[in-house]
Amino acid sequence: MEMDLAVVSDERHARLIERAVAGGQVWVLADPAKPGSWATSHVTFEDEQGEPENVPVVPVWSDRAYAQRCAKGPWSVYVPEPIPLEDFVECVLQDMHHRDVMVGTNWSGQL
Repeated sequence: MEMDLAVVSDERHARLIERAVAGGQVWVLADPAKPGSWATSHVTFEDEQGEPENVPVVPVWSDRAYAQRCAKGPWSVYVPEPIPLEDFVECVLQDMHHRDVMVGTNWSGQL
């Protein structure tokens, strides 16, 4: 049976919103050796001219356990860190928008 990744992604996104609102926070993977440094990834899109554009992505989770599952491989040095939802919405998202950074919501260990 083939899984529709778009549906799974939509479900993870909805779960993030629901749980973040209920818990009043989101989670990132933070580097304890570098305060304020979070795990990031990149995704490649084509720009208007059809040229590849590499865009940074900061994954965000609704639960500590979800974040912890992704702290492996190159991210094994990172630890889950909560961010109050109000700070995330009012400060972090705005800063990410200005720096053209995307948000990855509730990634699994396989994504």
